[in-house]
Amino acid sequence: EMTGSIPSEIFRLTQLETIVLKNNNLVGSISTDIGSMINLKSLSFSLTKLDGSIPSEIGLLTKLTLLNLAMNNFVGTIPSDLARLTNIKQRTGKSLQNRGIVGPVDDSLCEVFSVIRICPHVEDCNCCFNPDGFHC
Repeated sequence: EMTGSIPSEIFRLTQLETIVLKNNNLVGSISTDIGSMINLKSLSFSLTKLDGSIPSEIGLLTKLTLLNLAMNNFVGTIPSDLARLTNIKQRTGKSLQNRGIVGPVDDSLCEVFSVIRICPHVEDCNCCFNPDGFHC
């Protein structure tokens, strides 16, 4: 089990293809330096205690096929830059669930993630659904 903040050195590993740090006691935010990790295919920081905003630089990681940032303490909006992640195969949308995230959700994100639920435990929350469903 890891504790503390994400070491800044990890963001210098630009050839890395997978980062899975889920179920750890990580604190702090994700550095904007994550945008330099352009070879990443899988990124999972779920079930940690990370906070701050989701960096828009994650949108530069266009090789990602899996993105899981669920169940953290992120705040703010989901960056519209994440719409660049057109290779995401895991399209459940649960990969972005965080209680502190607020809307509105950019329509371009609905094209990438079939369902995005922003706040899993609140009935009246910002969400978007694929064209077969509805948009609220």
